[in-house]
Amino acid sequence: MDTGSDYYISWLIYCLAVFSSNALLWRLLVRASSVHLKILLQLTLLAVLMTPASLELGTGYWVPAFMMMIMEGLNEGFAAAAPRLLPMLLVLILLIFSTYLSRWTWRRLFSGKFSSR
Repeated sequence: MDTGSDYYISWLIYCLAVFSSNALLWRLLVRASSVHLKILLQLTLLAVLMTPASLELGTGYWVPAFMMMIMEGLNEGFAAAAPRLLPMLLVLILLIFSTYLSRWTWRRLFSGKFSSR
């Protein structure tokens, strides 16, 4: 197998692992009473694990940003790892905004249509 096909297979396996971990977190949070806490924890997990970062400028290969942040932090110090936090925070804000916007829209469009009379 060449590098390109290994790259896509590894991303597929990684995505399956991320969605499995999100499902596991969802099952662990079944008894939590706050719906907003559940949403925020799941979106935080998705933002941290799924935000991509460029491996090198010219290659076109992407890796998870938190892995890149850990490796740069260990090898070059915190100053090199800190720029990887900004994309993860932006993705988290975008996920939270889009989730609550879709929840608001869903409630606005379908409130009362499914209630029993």
